[in-house]
Amino acid sequence: MPAAPFPAPLPAGPGSRAGGDTPWLVWLALGAIGMAALAAYANCFATPFVFDDLPGIVRNATIRHLWPPWDMLRTPAEGGSATVGRPLVNVSLALNHAVGGLDVRGYHVVNFLLHLLASWTLFGVVRRTLTQPGLRERFSTAALPLAFRSEERRVGKECRSRW
Repeated sequence: MPAAPFPAPLPAGPGSRAGGDTPWLVWLALGAIGMAALAAYANCFATPFVFDDLPGIVRNATIRHLWPPWDMLRTPAEGGSATVGRPLVNVSLALNHAVGGLDVRGYHVVNFLLHLLASWTLFGVVRRTLTQPGLRERFSTAALPLAFRSEERRVGKECRSRW
């Protein structure tokens, strides 16, 4: 006997979107991601520059001024710097230096915000991808054999134990 498909998703309720989730649930998830990121970064905001920060920030002469802009795009040739061959990182550090100088807290706050925005973006992409009707149908069908096999095994054992 063929297995029945998963039941259809519940219809969207009042105040919800087509995907069936409510806006407050999305905001709650974004807040949870933000709190987790803050907990991960909480003890780093006042730590000094270490390792590749020294050649990449402290000894990096190309981030000391914003004009002419092509100087920022030339990364330092010093080995061990995280900015070697990465001009966009060098521009980011130059903008950070223009705002706060060598105050370590500014660099850590910018790093935290960039990682937070990246994690929110990943959440949005994954959420939208998994709520696409074609993908939802495709993956729910792929999961059917696993779900029904485990149920059959459990029911089969109960039946055998009764006999």
